[in-house]
Amino acid sequence: MLCPPPGVPESQALLARMEAVAEAHNGYSQLFAIAEIIQDRQRLYDFMDRLQDSITGESMAEFAFQKFLDLDRPAELLDLPGAFDERLAAWLSLAGAPDAAKRLQLQWLHHVHTRSYPQAAASARALAAAEKHTASDMLHLLAIRRLANLAGTPSWPISAGADTEEVFGDTDRKAALVHEWMRCGLEDTPLSLNGRDILTTLLAKGGVEACSAGVEAFSLFDPAEQEENRPLALEAWKQIALSSDWESLARDCSTAQGKSQHREALASQPLCAVADAAFSSATAGVHRSQVEEALQQAAADLSDPARACMLYAFSMAAQG
Repeated sequence: MLCPPPGVPESQALLARMEAVAEAHNGYSQLFAIAEIIQDRQRLYDFMDRLQDSITGESMAEFAFQKFLDLDRPAELLDLPGAFDERLAAWLSLAGAPDAAKRLQLQWLHHVHTRSYPQAAASARALAAAEKHTASDMLHLLAIRRLANLAGTPSWPISAGADTEEVFGDTDRKAALVHEWMRCGLEDTPLSLNGRDILTTLLAKGGVEACSAGVEAFSLFDPAEQEENRPLALEAWKQIALSSDWESLARDCSTAQGKSQHREALASQPLCAVADAAFSSATAGVHRSQVEEALQQAAADLSDPARACMLYAFSMAAQG
């Protein structure tokens, strides 16, 4: 049995021999366990800084990153010394990893920690787009994107800059989408920022409120997304139009005492309220061609008086 060198406690000599064997065989798991047991974080950092498997290419640092993530200890992962910042950033951004979603959730935090604010804004945007979130969580991510982008603007507060203004506009539109979702009582239903998912869910919920939210959401889409989801927007307008009993209204209007009573009855219909709001907004042009086509579809099964009644009601709303 080998004796420890003079002046070195036997326990330390044993520990040194265990570490030497583990290092020689790239025993990252054993080295991590040793550092944990003796609670020597600096020892772990030294292993992480020095060791890399010449065959697999995996470093001790990458092993430790994964270990902290698997042990659900993100605070320790994000609180590593600055010497690991670049390696951790690269590891967190590895898109093909099996746990890429978990890594993505930590990316923006790491970028904020390292004051890489433009990257933090991009990470928050990617996380918002990659997964479904509750409304409050989605608004939280959008706010992070906005603030991080602002923090990374050199000219602030003198000028926000064109890029920052563009991010603000995009963030505001997406936040407005979330608020339309919440307006329909879907606060706790996870949503994505995919236009088709939003409109499909709102139409499935049904009712004037959900369809109205769908119409407003559509106006917030970018042009490509509007083109893709035009049939769903038409369906929303059609459901709004057919929420009224135009046959009964046509009969009632024929016996109504005076034109004002006739107009009041029509103006109270959901189609008029939604159209009035849509055509008084900055996105009126987006709605006009859709609603006219949707009304043609809705009118197909109505009698001539009911069809005339519906179109007259819409014309009043469209003219303000």
